[in-house]
Amino acid sequence: MVINISIGELLGIVSGIVLLVSAFFILKQIKEGLSTPNLTTWMIGMLVGLINAFSFYKIVQDNIYQGFIMFASLITLVIIFFYSLSRGKFAKLKTFDIVVLFLAIFVGVLWKFTDNYLTNFLVQIVICIANSATIIGLWRGYLREYYFSWIFAVSAYLIAICGLAIDFKGDWLPFFGPILNGVICNGLVLILSLKNKKS
Repeated sequence: MVINISIGELLGIVSGIVLLVSAFFILKQIKEGLSTPNLTTWMIGMLVGLINAFSFYKIVQDNIYQGFIMFASLITLVIIFFYSLSRGKFAKLKTFDIVVLFLAIFVGVLWKFTDNYLTNFLVQIVICIANSATIIGLWRGYLREYYFSWIFAVSAYLIAICGLAIDFKGDWLPFFGPILNGVICNGLVLILSLKNKKS
């Protein structure tokens, strides 16, 4: 049996594999105390990850190859969340984290009343809000992240974006999540972790 896939679809698979490599290094960093994960970021990410994976799958027209990175992301979020929870590795919640948590939940409720396209847009906003808790924590210095795993995370989404661009079918929405959360938010975590390393 021969499976015919395009270069864009192949890049979709590669992007998911690279993201899983990133997860391996994140787990290693957490175990070694190089990362202090933020409860709000990872909990919201995990809770909305299922919605994100299936809504993204729908907006890429049920293409399992292009959607693979979001399923890889869901697996990553679940594993890291429960590992950190079981080992007591999460940083203590700050007031800002609690505000972000409630704001994300409020926005997240809206997905219930929307279609797959608007759902995916709103879910990306929720994830961005959740990611801001980690970004602010790194900026203020009460969270730690090691840059190495985030290089893989950003690279995974850049590869996914290239795959989407190669197989572009006139719909820009599939690019929104990978650009906003995959590149911009993860990129800020990467930059701040490099900045904190130098300081």
